[in-house]
Amino acid sequence: MVTKNGNAGDNTLEGTSAPDIIHGLGGDDTIQGYGGADTLYGDDGDDEIDGGASPDVIYGGAGADTIRGGYGDDDIYADDLDIIDGGAGYHDTVNFSTGVSRQNLKDADLIGVEKIFLNSAGTFNFSAQTEGFWIVGYTSKAQTIYGSAGHDIIWSYDGNDKIYAGENDNIDGGDGIDTVIFRSTVTRSELKDADLIEVENISVSGLFHFDFGAQTEGFNITTGNKVWSVKGGKGDDTITSRDRTIVDGQAGNNTVIYKSSVDRKDLTDDHLVNVQTVKINGAKSFDFSKQTEDLTIIGNAAAKSIKGGNGDDTIYANDTDRINGRGDTNGDRVVFRKDVDKNNLIDNHLVNVELITVKGAHNFNFASQTEAFKFKVAASALWVKGGTGNDVFFATQNTLIKGFDGVDTAVYSNDVTSAVLNDLQLQGTEKVWLRGAHTFDFSAQKETKLNIGSDVAAKTISGSQGTNLFTFDGTSATGLNTITNFSGAGGEGDRVKFATNEAAGTGIDTGGFAALAVGGDIQAADGFNFVTDPGSNKPASLSANDVAAFLADVNGLGTSSFQFANADNSVYIAATDGTDLGIYLAQSGNLDQVIDASELTQIAQLQNVTSISAADLFGFS
Repeated sequence: MVTKNGNAGDNTLEGTSAPDIIHGLGGDDTIQGYGGADTLYGDDGDDEIDGGASPDVIYGGAGADTIRGGYGDDDIYADDLDIIDGGAGYHDTVNFSTGVSRQNLKDADLIGVEKIFLNSAGTFNFSAQTEGFWIVGYTSKAQTIYGSAGHDIIWSYDGNDKIYAGENDNIDGGDGIDTVIFRSTVTRSELKDADLIEVENISVSGLFHFDFGAQTEGFNITTGNKVWSVKGGKGDDTITSRDRTIVDGQAGNNTVIYKSSVDRKDLTDDHLVNVQTVKINGAKSFDFSKQTEDLTIIGNAAAKSIKGGNGDDTIYANDTDRINGRGDTNGDRVVFRKDVDKNNLIDNHLVNVELITVKGAHNFNFASQTEAFKFKVAASALWVKGGTGNDVFFATQNTLIKGFDGVDTAVYSNDVTSAVLNDLQLQGTEKVWLRGAHTFDFSAQKETKLNIGSDVAAKTISGSQGTNLFTFDGTSATGLNTITNFSGAGGEGDRVKFATNEAAGTGIDTGGFAALAVGGDIQAADGFNFVTDPGSNKPASLSANDVAAFLADVNGLGTSSFQFANADNSVYIAATDGTDLGIYLAQSGNLDQVIDASELTQIAQLQNVTSISAADLFGFS
């Protein structure tokens, strides 16, 4: 082993066949390693270094050096002013500790090299190279890496890196938030799933088509102004684009962001496919009227014009926006998450919308609207005021509902208590509809008339202080509705109505009313029958078994006749146990004329009520 040192002059230094250590020091030196695993230092000056045989370690140092690795797998430390020939090895590596410029490092300046290590932050541009490399960004600091025109393998390790690549490259972004930039066509057949990993962002530009359909990861993809088309992959992609670019999200739950106006002449239906969510930014016009998919459109705080498409769209908006839901199948929804002022959201600023959702601790005033809406009211909303149409509010007792004009309905699917739903908490509302097996207490309400409807679930209901119309489904699926404060008052008080469903409002049988004493026969044509015994006989309880036993012996002989002659083979029957009154649907399940317990469905129970008349019923007088 020989150690040689030059001086400040131009030296010629030669090694031996053994491993040598040679320093050129100053001057333009010529260093020859010959055989052995040498360590060669050019140091200052424009040096010419030849490693010779065996794997060598070569440091070019300052100046424009010419470095030849020779035979063996060499490890070369250089900069972009050097000319480097890795030689005949199969794994020659060049290490750059400063940035690389394509103007300095031309194609002929870097040959016979397989691997490149980048050991510092900065920009490393190998775009002048035609050979492909294995490029390793070996630092935790951010780097910008331009691949070559060949097939590169690029690993960027840590840091928020930018990588300029082609579809033939293999890229691993490593840790950090990494961006890969493509400036020419990308096809799924070339850029396979394994070719792009640990990458968060993709940027594409130029008059090209970009297809990432082979990818399973989700990406943030940004398109340049001139891009023809972009296709996402199998993951959940977010694509920032413009209306003239064709965007196909393909698989996954995909989002497109538009930061400039959207014109329907440019954004035709096939320009936006397999996209579920659209985000729009800026005080501009966004017209999606050519779209047929169901879109979720999310606006920002700026005032803007939004037109939906022909699907069932959900639009997140502000009261300063102009919103047109346009065509739909089941209805367009607008979501408001901040205060709504009727002076901002005037009538023609909210059209072709069927559903409105309000969220957050805010006040929502739609008094300027003339259309009828269905409002989905989050429990966090402070108060909601409808317009002049017949509005429906799906709400909880925590939100103040102001029906305003029109025949308005509040729908409750959770418990209602008089302590929370006081008289001021429900204003200008003519109807309430109750869903689910809960307790609903409207006893604090002072409405003159309140229509209270119920679905088939069993529930307990307390009416308002005014007159109430209780509407029950009235089918064999109806659960028991217990009314705690029913007051008939000769037709001016509460009444009961039976409907097959909440929309139709029509009874199974709307025949007359019959108050039948012992010995009477029940006819289906009567529609509703209140069965009593002038003597002391009555059901032991309001259970189906006890009421059936009572009905079978109405005539005292156990042979009472019940004629199921109508199309539904059904009648309504009321009976009292002396404390409460039960209302039942009787439907014939066999050929006899006796009502069995299995043929009775109790629909309602009026507490502390022992009689009922035609005036207490709707549709049976």
